[in-house]
Amino acid sequence: ANHNPKNAVQLITAVIPETAADEDGDALQKVVGQLTEKGLKPATVLADGHYGSDENEQACESAGIRLVAPVRGKTPGPDYVAKTDAQKRLEKRRAEQTTPEWKKSYNPRAGIEGTNSGLKRRLGFGCLRVRGKQSVFCVLLLKAAGWNILRASAALARQARKPRKQGNRPPQGPLGLIRFAFRTFLAALANPLPAWPCHFFLPARQPVTG
Repeated sequence: ANHNPKNAVQLITAVIPETAADEDGDALQKVVGQLTEKGLKPATVLADGHYGSDENEQACESAGIRLVAPVRGKTPGPDYVAKTDAQKRLEKRRAEQTTPEWKKSYNPRAGIEGTNSGLKRRLGFGCLRVRGKQSVFCVLLLKAAGWNILRASAALARQARKPRKQGNRPPQGPLGLIRFAFRTFLAALANPLPAWPCHFFLPARQPVTG
């Protein structure tokens, strides 16, 4: 979960490593469950079309979460008539996603691409030096944690460059920096919304973020 305009640190708050044989869309409910267990349940989830199934939308709605994602699958032809409740819900969502209001609410979703690019470019997500499911999953989780450390460090550096009022001194010494970084980390977790599922899957050779 990241790129929340109210969150200067932009941490990844959920990681679901999976193999290429697993369905991308099934990861959304796992992400929501993981965040809920941590007390980080988002009010809104922005996701691409892989996660825009009626099942996912209904699961999010029952959990009190708004899913903003394009409807999965091809748009039916002009002679199509929705018959089931699920088909009617999908038709309603297709109509909504053509409105300026929906497009505006979905625009921030593009922010996740910067994180995906950074994970591949800076941390080598595109080509790992390990083999085997357990080893690959472990490395993915560690690299995601490393990304959070980089983001927290960048936020700390920006904070240190800001002009400070008299009496509000910057943290001094290693211990002061550690305390400040920890407080920054907790503040980021307190406001992680909106969120995107950060889903990793394992093709034959190269893990890819989705």
